[in-house]
Amino acid sequence: MQATGGSDALLFPAARGGIMRRSSFQQIWARAADAAGWPMTTPLRRSAGSGEKNKGWRWTGAARWSPHDLRHVAACWMLFDVGLDPAIVADKLGHADPAFTIKRYVGVRGDADATATRLTDEW
Repeated sequence: MQATGGSDALLFPAARGGIMRRSSFQQIWARAADAAGWPMTTPLRRSAGSGEKNKGWRWTGAARWSPHDLRHVAACWMLFDVGLDPAIVADKLGHADPAFTIKRYVGVRGDADATATRLTDEW
């Protein structure tokens, strides 16, 4: 997998171009969520450093929503708003079986009976 450019590039590469460590990404995610004004479960702050040059500090904090939560939003958007076939959505999400995708996301959006009634009334 290449670090920059192309359709298989990493969205968040590490400083040296490889896959970023989770702890490094967490700092980026917390700062971005705070800057966007998202609710935080743990406020963003800079940790204490050590030594004369104050080395080793990190950004700490936790947003209410995780990247995995955004994955669920994307899945629902593809299925319900865009109307993509569940097999396509399963492929995009990396699910081996479209049945898993259907089971996971059907019923996420409101009352299925009310939706069916509304849609059939439009016939």
